[in-house]
Amino acid sequence: MVKHREMSVMKLLFILLLLSQYGFFMLIPSAKITRGLVYSPWIGLIIVLIMLSLISYTKIKDFGVLIVLFLAINVISFIWIIVQYKGVDSTAYTALGYAISSLLYFPIMKFKEKNDVYYLIALVNLIAVIIILLQVVFYNKTGQLIIQSIDVQKLEIRHGLRITYYDFIIMISFFTSITRLFGKHKYLYRINSILSLIYIIYVSQTRYWEVLMIAFFAVVGVSAVIADSKRKKIHLIYIFIAPVVILGLVITARSLFSSLIAPLLDGSYKGNGSYFARMGEIDFYTDVIKLHPFFGTGNLTSKNTSPLWFTLHGPQGIFYTQDIGLYGDIARLGLGILVIFILTLKKLLSKKFLNITNLGLIIMIVGSIGSISIFTNGFLVGLIFALLFENKELEG
Repeated sequence: MVKHREMSVMKLLFILLLLSQYGFFMLIPSAKITRGLVYSPWIGLIIVLIMLSLISYTKIKDFGVLIVLFLAINVISFIWIIVQYKGVDSTAYTALGYAISSLLYFPIMKFKEKNDVYYLIALVNLIAVIIILLQVVFYNKTGQLIIQSIDVQKLEIRHGLRITYYDFIIMISFFTSITRLFGKHKYLYRINSILSLIYIIYVSQTRYWEVLMIAFFAVVGVSAVIADSKRKKIHLIYIFIAPVVILGLVITARSLFSSLIAPLLDGSYKGNGSYFARMGEIDFYTDVIKLHPFFGTGNLTSKNTSPLWFTLHGPQGIFYTQDIGLYGDIARLGLGILVIFILTLKKLLSKKFLNITNLGLIIMIVGSIGSISIFTNGFLVGLIFALLFENKELEG
């Protein structure tokens, strides 16, 4: 059992950890620091290890077993890198640092016993999203940032300034908030859900996240109607909001079809650099898997000045494992990560964890099959696994 004082310290550490994931709300007038906080594991890892030191022995069960396996595969990969490449690229240390961050799972599971972790995540996320939205809206109107906390020259201008640094943590907050719209702190969760949705569409502009959101709303909507029809009672709210939701889904689906599916059907994908890269990635990393099925390339990316760059990123140096989801994970870490993914799915689809509260997080994990895998960042693995509710917790 964690003592009260230690729990208070852990709460402060968790808030500090969240702040680091948001680059301290983009309030530090240094692009290098803001980006470094988000893309470097070291500050977060130190906080995770301190949190871990505050808890007593905890029994390793449920997703804890998968966390241990995930970390073991990454340690083995680190050793493989030394053997295979006769040395260690600095990016391998970064990858190992991220992997160790998965141990966040254990202190969060203890922290959840006496603290509302979902409320803290939503609260911090809401503040972050408001600040980020203000920055982006101001830039899109004036061409200037309110605070020079990011390097605009290194970001894409798509439909206005596009920032993707914070996508994962904001999506986690969105999915954990939108399933809590009618309980305690409902107004916080409602506002957070709306602004997070606006962030994904207006700031992130990532089509894959939009696809996952459509999948979420479709499953929730169908499940609700089926549940009500079994009770032979349809809530009036569905009649009022269904047309708006359906219209929104149709508009978004058409947009996604035009940008994602249509190019494959009409052949225009051949001139699309994004499709070209992904198809090349599949071919290149298929050869990698055939050559090293148990270890892949090793968990590193290498510096672009390193001789390893083309070994890891293809003859043109433009291929990345993270672009092709689970398949890329296998190419990077070997078949062991596929075993972990299958075991994760088996547990998620059991009666213990398959419920509406977990739906968004389950969709995020399943979504790793296609692209934007959670398994590139141990912090995400540990946090998502710790946030999954058991059915008995919901009943309580």
